[in-house]
Amino acid sequence: MKHIKPYSKFQILEKKTSEFIYSKYYQDIDKDMYDKITQADPTYKNDVNGKYSKWLLNLYKSNNLRLEDLYKATPYLKAFNDFKYKLPSNDIFNYKSLAELFKDVSEYVVSDDENLHTDEYKIKGQYREVFRNDKYRIIIPKTLEASKYFGKGSGWCTINTDDFEKYTKNQKLDKPDENCLFIIKSKDNTHSKQFHFKERQFMDFYDYPIDIGVFLNDNADIKNYFSSIINDLRPYYMDFNEFIPIFFKENNINVKIIPNKIYSKKVSYLLEEIAESNNSTFWDIFQKNNNYDCSEDFPNSYKNVKELLEGKTKYAFGDSIKVDAVYDPNVDLIIIEPETLKNPEIGTFVGNAGFYLINNENIDSKLIKKLSYLYFPNTIFYKYDNGLYGNEFFSSF
Repeated sequence: MKHIKPYSKFQILEKKTSEFIYSKYYQDIDKDMYDKITQADPTYKNDVNGKYSKWLLNLYKSNNLRLEDLYKATPYLKAFNDFKYKLPSNDIFNYKSLAELFKDVSEYVVSDDENLHTDEYKIKGQYREVFRNDKYRIIIPKTLEASKYFGKGSGWCTINTDDFEKYTKNQKLDKPDENCLFIIKSKDNTHSKQFHFKERQFMDFYDYPIDIGVFLNDNADIKNYFSSIINDLRPYYMDFNEFIPIFFKENNINVKIIPNKIYSKKVSYLLEEIAESNNSTFWDIFQKNNNYDCSEDFPNSYKNVKELLEGKTKYAFGDSIKVDAVYDPNVDLIIIEPETLKNPEIGTFVGNAGFYLINNENIDSKLIKKLSYLYFPNTIFYKYDNGLYGNEFFSSF
């Protein structure tokens, strides 16, 4: 026969009221202070202390909780309660202060004007907000889901998997820089922008390029933010020919720019002739030179290009490619403006983004390489000869 326990043996479990807990354990704390602390716990309800009330009271009793900081407890603990499975520790008693807790929950804390029930709250932790004013928020999405949320309705390609990975693969969220994907989120959404400095992509909501210089001048505080993380913003809103003299002057380099694109075309013809004379082609050379040093394939090319710019007659494929003399021995560096060629037979743009003829051996080519990539990020910087460099690109259309 089964023995049935008498009713008196059952323990009836009741949640103790906050008043009861106070009278039994915390009479050494002022009652008004006790109420303020326990009610700062977001899980406090109906005069019953929540899951984190004891932790808050312990902080107070150990002098690790100041009354003026108590307002922080509610959002911090709300973030902990909702996202503790993503945190280094899901035991609240491992945190010895609100400041220590904030280090782990900062990216999940809800601001005063956010709604806990919105879709944005659901992706907390999948993006980082790095700036906010009364018109815009600057967001760096960590995940494709976040990019889709903040780019909803836009024409941006970064709401697709492959393109999102392309534009975010090198970004560092703890130290934002030109490799980051920035979404400049407007309140009405349709005035949102998307920037990627490394790729020189500055797009409006509909994925049309904007004049970033005008935008930054109209939004001084946003310009100040980007200035704090990008070493020099000028190359992104100043024209190549406008910025180059300034840049090199600041680096004590005397430079001459040859803006007539015919010179770039003639130099290309001459280099191609040199390659042909060595039983090779541009394409073959660039395919095999992963180190981007082609000097073995273009012997004496510096001398030949210099003589061409001096106005001396040169030949390519049997035809004269003589140009007017533009060479200046008194400058440190000569930059030849780019020329783009299109080959419809192979469906490829084949061209260059400029040539760089160095007259001063003290100039470090790394400085030129750095600058050229700012303006021509999708090209490859090649060395043709000592003192002769250029950007080449091959891209399908």
